[in-house]
Amino acid sequence: MTARIDNTHVSGGSGATAPVRVIAVDDHPLTRRGVAEELGEDARLEVLGTFPSFGAVPLPLRTPSQVKVAVIDLAVRHETRGVESVALVSSWGIPSVVYTMHGSAIIRDEALRAGALGFVSKSAAGGELVTAVLEEAGRHGVALEFPPPPEPTTCCGRGCNGCVWEGYYTALNGWREDARALLEAPAILADQVKNP
Repeated sequence: MTARIDNTHVSGGSGATAPVRVIAVDDHPLTRRGVAEELGEDARLEVLGTFPSFGAVPLPLRTPSQVKVAVIDLAVRHETRGVESVALVSSWGIPSVVYTMHGSAIIRDEALRAGALGFVSKSAAGGELVTAVLEEAGRHGVALEFPPPPEPTTCCGRGCNGCVWEGYYTALNGWREDARALLEAPAILADQVKNP
């Protein structure tokens, strides 16, 4: 399920729609950077910050007057497990979108019952990223000869330091940057193919 964040309720006196103010909480630094980058590319959203834990979120950002949506992981090391994350953010009065490596329907349903607006599996998001890059390459007539990294199959689901998903997202980000470089310089690529 992909969450839809609707900003029609956030309008100023002039009738102009202000961006939806978002925070993200995830204990993996690479994931926080990726979420901030992904959300920050959409003009309808304003990322106010990303935080390694719920305790690290400054008190002013724990209010619905400042933050409209929190993108949260279900397992934040040393703080919450499972839908406790949703309940904690709900206690602040802020709706949440769960972004997690736990993709089971049972966990998704529990998160949604606990009040999450949406549930996005990190593996699904990675696949969506790959698809988007491939489609963009195709529109520019660039055939990407090298495949994206394979998704991990050995995650234990405990939110470990050095999780296999961290390695995957590092590799995926490198693949995406290589693909972006190819898209930005198709003439250079064509020359390299002709004159290796």
